[in-house]
Amino acid sequence: MSKATPRKTWVATLILMFLLFPPLRRSIATDGNCSTREGAAQAPASQERSESKSAECVVRQTNDASIPESTFLFSGHVSLEEIYSCQFTPTLTFKLLPTAHGWQVAVYERGRVENLAGQHYITGSDIETWRREKTARELAFAFPLDHESMEPANDAPSESSANAQSRRSASGFLRITEVATRRQHNGGPTISAMAFEVVIHVMTIFPIDGVPVYRSSDNITRPKSIHTPDPTYSDEARNAKFQGTVVLWLIVGADGQVKKIAVIRSIGYGLDEKAVEAVTNWRFQPATKQGQPVPVEINVEVNFRL
Repeated sequence: MSKATPRKTWVATLILMFLLFPPLRRSIATDGNCSTREGAAQAPASQERSESKSAECVVRQTNDASIPESTFLFSGHVSLEEIYSCQFTPTLTFKLLPTAHGWQVAVYERGRVENLAGQHYITGSDIETWRREKTARELAFAFPLDHESMEPANDAPSESSANAQSRRSASGFLRITEVATRRQHNGGPTISAMAFEVVIHVMTIFPIDGVPVYRSSDNITRPKSIHTPDPTYSDEARNAKFQGTVVLWLIVGADGQVKKIAVIRSIGYGLDEKAVEAVTNWRFQPATKQGQPVPVEINVEVNFRL
């Protein structure tokens, strides 16, 4: 019986290690690209998350021909780790991006990388708070737009005739219609699935008396309400014992008076009209910029409680 030579022994050992240790076999096969493969295996979960089908995104748009504004409505659902995406105009896309405890609201404009909606999140803790306080499961967000973000309404003033200081602005609401939560190992709640509706109200804002209308975040002091008569209840809502909150978008002029109103969250039962009727008569201490009164756009909530 012949003895194995040292070279044969070394080769046999290498073959045995190659067969018994798959990681070694994998690193040899990738020829130095092991870090890339490991990176792919440990890539952020967003690369592995599924995205809701675009067929679920059915957008309904309504236009007001008297002023250049549009409202977009759509709905959908997401499960744990899933991304929702809906392109509601040719250049604007709404998304829900998964986080550790829920989702982040995002709006992206074609050609821009930043999230226009800012830092708005829906978490399991939010759901528990809404349940405990018996409040609506809703999240409000707002974002500025360029003129090219969407086409104006058919009868709206053209870009050439519009004042150069005009701009587009958008406000939105995400309303959760169904939701499921679960407890994590550390005891914190997380959302495992939810169904939702989204309403986005977009409008062009023209200057008031030659002065541009500012956003409440444009380094100005916010207007302060000084006279806010309560709205009256509609007979329809009272008979139905209905309660709710209407959200209005409005422009407060440099004189503190309400110049324009739009309903951005409707609750029906005749209460939208009652809210507009009341807020039309509200008066404010105007917003100021560098000490001078200026017109500003704001959102206000009008609560109806029996």
